[in-house]
Amino acid sequence: MIRNVVIHITNEQPLLADLYRMPEPTDVALVCTNVRAMSGGRPSFIHDSAATFIFPFIHIRFVEVPVTSRAGGRGSRTPDDETAEAAEDGGEAAASAEGEGEAVATPAGAKSANGAKAAPAELEPEAELEIDEDFLKRIRDI
Repeated sequence: MIRNVVIHITNEQPLLADLYRMPEPTDVALVCTNVRAMSGGRPSFIHDSAATFIFPFIHIRFVEVPVTSRAGGRGSRTPDDETAEAAEDGGEAAASAEGEGEAVATPAGAKSANGAKAAPAELEPEAELEIDEDFLKRIRDI
């Protein structure tokens, strides 16, 4: 069961729900249970939140599956998570490189083990800008 998935229905407020399984590319509908509003309450158009619901994909804009909702819970990690974390460390840490040709986190512009260009390292934050008092006064006056 995949818990606390956010379903964004066309022209409606998003809903929280629990999925039985991840949707497949061949599915035409999303099957879920425990449908509730983002605030946790029961939406007005639902009689029993514990029922099973079938939403046709034609009415769904997208489905948001938070990382904490995955099967393994909070500790569940994928190789992509490890690579992203390594890139955030400034390229010093290497991604798991067990097999031949796997990418290793490298400094910006460098090439990975498989020859692909690595993503640029995270830029340093800009110096904090001072806001002009006249500008703030004009905004307040509006």
